Amino acid sequence: NITCELRYLYGSRKAWNLAALREICEEQLYWIWDNTDHLSVETLVERFGIEPVVIRDSLIASGFREEDWFQNLSSKERQALRQLLLSDADIHNKILRKAASKRQVLLKYFRQEGLLDSTECGMVDVGWSGSMFYSLASILAAAGTAPLAGLYFAMSSFGPRNTRFDLPHTYFFNDHLGVGFLDIPGGNDFGIPREEICPYAGLGIMLEMFCTADHGSVVGFAEEGERVEPILREPHNQHVIDWGFSIVRETVYSFVENLFLDSTLINPWADVRPAIAEVLRSFWLNPSPSEARAWGEFPFEDGMGNESSWNGLAESYHWTHVFKSFRAGKIYFPHRRLWFEGSMALTAREIRVALRGVLRLRRKLSSMKRTFKGFLSGS
Repeated sequence: NITCELRYLYGSRKAWNLAALREICEEQLYWIWDNTDHLSVETLVERFGIEPVVIRDSLIASGFREEDWFQNLSSKERQALRQLLLSDADIHNKILRKAASKRQVLLKYFRQEGLLDSTECGMVDVGWSGSMFYSLASILAAAGTAPLAGLYFAMSSFGPRNTRFDLPHTYFFNDHLGVGFLDIPGGNDFGIPREEICPYAGLGIMLEMFCTADHGSVVGFAEEGERVEPILREPHNQHVIDWGFSIVRETVYSFVENLFLDSTLINPWADVRPAIAEVLRSFWLNPSPSEARAWGEFPFEDGMGNESSWNGLAESYHWTHVFKSFRAGKIYFPHRRLWFEGSMALTAREIRVALRGVLRLRRKLSSMKRTFKGFLSGS
């Protein structure tokens, strides 16, 4: 019995965050350095809304030859390009002019959607760092409008906290405040480093997958007559539609429509987060082969705007992966968004045993290394 109007607001990190950019500094650009599996000069520079040819002389002077602009950068090269983009004043001016132009169009879109009137409203989003919420708040504040309320499922602490604005309200957890269910989906007995660094890494993948859109990525906005319309990478998210998106959506609709059959059985104020946490943990860490097969084929989009690529979420391991894992001293990941537990559910038993052996050996060697270092420091 809550009276409100629901609207769909088009957006993306690239479309909003770049438009909100007013200063070239680490705090405003943390979102842009996302280390995707493939990152070239072209893809990183285009995240700033400009083409590499516009800053050709600066790139070549810094050792980035034009014929190499499409090649995947090494860690050292990514850092060098980052320093160039942060330090070159001429590049800064080009980026900020482009940002200002995009900001004017985006502001018209926000006004068109009713965000600049006096109606109290909030933005509902999945998560995670809050960069889009802060960009929206910054653009509205500059226009003399009070920031909206942010309503997030969860919030990570990967990005810096913007102290100019209040944190979004969160339902599941807020890592900035250290509250909520931070250990979801929790660790596993394979000792994957990503779970140690980010205990809720799987949650981000799950929620992005469950809440995917049926349209293409938003790469910007354009004025069309008296209206402002989103520019989509493609009209339809065909990869996801072909996978079976309509079945998922119809299932959700059916669940919601049948949820409130008897008002005496529903307590809308009950805290169901512990139950949600258990379901998410069970699904992500202990999937059945059929669950892993169905959801593992989900085409997960990684990247920003036009640079995005799609990878299957899970795939079975083979003996070549065992050898690669042994040589590297850690489990082989073909891409950064791999659902490891889903992949293991699809993998033959003997290969799973071999991968566990690789990890046991890794742990034993790490323990011996720590012991040896302790012995040397003690002597």
